[in-house]
Amino acid sequence: MSKSKRHAIKQHTKDIWALHNGGARQKEIAEKMGVSNAVVSAAINRGRRSGHAKLKAKTVTTVYNKSPCIWGFIGQIKEQLSIDQVEWLFQNAEDCGCTTIAEFIGELVRDAYEEEKHGREQ
Repeated sequence: MSKSKRHAIKQHTKDIWALHNGGARQKEIAEKMGVSNAVVSAAINRGRRSGHAKLKAKTVTTVYNKSPCIWGFIGQIKEQLSIDQVEWLFQNAEDCGCTTIAEFIGELVRDAYEEEKHGREQ
């Protein structure tokens, strides 16, 4: 069995890929091309598999949407900590110049990420 395509790629599909690769959103492409969102989505998916269409850019939202975890709230952290842990948290947040606990937690995550990343490199 031959691995060649059964038919040539239509110009219409190539145009969808070009618009997608240029940064146009699927809804915009559908309106411009006069086709449904489903047609655009299918063409882009085929293009991603074949390498003609850019893969979806990773964003905070796309990472979040792929995970079963949710963001949660600072209050949920607060409920889990002992008095001694809260005292440590506020003292260390103040010591590093943070004005909010959320800012300090962000610092902790960045530090842990860099330590893990550096550890993997060695």
